Amino acid sequence: MRYDAGRTCRMKRRLLNLLTALSLLLCVTTCVLWVRSYVANDVLWGDKATAVMPPAVDRRMFTAESGRGGLLFHTGRIITADPRIFAGPPTGRWVIQMGRAQVNSVPARQTQYLGFAFHIRHFKDALTANSSVMAVIPYWFIALGAAVPPAVCLRLQSSARRRLRASRGQCLRCGYDLRASPERCPECGAAG
Repeated sequence: MRYDAGRTCRMKRRLLNLLTALSLLLCVTTCVLWVRSYVANDVLWGDKATAVMPPAVDRRMFTAESGRGGLLFHTGRIITADPRIFAGPPTGRWVIQMGRAQVNSVPARQTQYLGFAFHIRHFKDALTANSSVMAVIPYWFIALGAAVPPAVCLRLQSSARRRLRASRGQCLRCGYDLRASPERCPECGAAG
């Protein structure tokens, strides 16, 4: 089996273009969700409860919430025998809730920096043991990270195009053949 360098190069280029398109799609989607997060509050949550030494209950919860320009991820575990804390039966499945933005949707982040926040909480008394972890990632960070690959790809393509035009004796700006007039491009006026 022969190695075909041209075919490998084309496959790499197609893969790079596909990854760039996916990254651009992620960037646009993130920007839309970012704007929406100030108007609507979207929540994905799930929980699971098991009985441990009745009447105690071990309940684990996970929440992903969009609001106030960021994504909040919260996971927690409550082991309790206090019926006041056990807020309804567990769903045992994933639930999506969409609605209007609430003032307290994503909690005020006292220990935040540029929209990032991280908080660990532990609480224990005679009837309840509660532990939770909360992390907030701002949408601007996700959008910026998703915008980098398309920008790098455009820059690489632009520099490759300029090198190819220079090697062929063409204008770097418009691609016009400069063999007859190497000082200045007659098409766009750029200095050769």
